[in-house]
Amino acid sequence: MRSEIKDKESRVEKFMKESFNRKISEFEIILNNMLIDKKYREIYNILSEEGLLGGLKAKTKVALLIYFRYYRDSQYLHILQKFNIKKELISKYKRKIGYQKMTHLIDKISQISDR
Repeated sequence: MRSEIKDKESRVEKFMKESFNRKISEFEIILNNMLIDKKYREIYNILSEEGLLGGLKAKTKVALLIYFRYYRDSQYLHILQKFNIKKELISKYKRKIGYQKMTHLIDKISQISDR
């Protein structure tokens, strides 16, 4: 009987370790819900066309979408605080993108929001 229990426990552990059963993070759920909104989806498409979202974690993607949606005012800071995302994450990624590419992205996004 104990061997059956250990056998079941080992099967459960093996099942949980497999990649297709990974735990979905809360930021992946938030990201999927954000993409329902048309503006977030358009911003997401622009960022992915520029190649900025490849290889990023869901938390960083959520932070970037919030930043580019509300870049004109400091409202994005309050939203980031609600999600427990630090401002430094945005600052770090803005430095990686560079000034010219940031202005190019902001111009593209502002054209969409002006429609």
